[in-house]
Amino acid sequence: MKHTVIRRHFTKLICLFILTFSSICLIPVSAQKTVDFSGAWKLDISKSDTLPSVTSETLTINQSGDSITINRTIEAKNTNPVKGVFKYTMNKSAEKSSKAGTLTTTCTWGSELKSFSVTDSFVSEMNGVKQESKRVSIYSLSDDGKILTIISDDFYPTDGKKKGLEHFKQVFVRS
Repeated sequence: MKHTVIRRHFTKLICLFILTFSSICLIPVSAQKTVDFSGAWKLDISKSDTLPSVTSETLTINQSGDSITINRTIEAKNTNPVKGVFKYTMNKSAEKSSKAGTLTTTCTWGSELKSFSVTDSFVSEMNGVKQESKRVSIYSLSDDGKILTIISDDFYPTDGKKKGLEHFKQVFVRS
């Protein structure tokens, strides 16, 4: 009798453990929270790959759900600041065509929703030959949210047989 009571309690305890563990494991990926990239960011030139003439760069990022807007200002020696506004919607592509070619931009969340990537693909045609240049930039935050790192890889045609590659890193700190 005593063993039967102990076995029942042990069985209930095991069932409770299994139910608790399985309910934790079944949390859907869609319920995971994305990191918020919003804020003002200033380039740390000493930790970044930049053109020699760049004296400063700032980003202001506004994020609302799956929409991200990046206001970028680049200052360089002997020139006026260059400003740009870039608007992205996660898991969507945007296409712009001109006489020079077609630019397709796609933005997606990283696998853990702690980073996102922007892929810009430009396809042009010259003398009947299509060429593609591509930039893939991955934006990620440090665990404490104080450092934004952007790793970019540029792929470009060189002689039709191989592609060139440039890799660079930019490190921004919250300002």
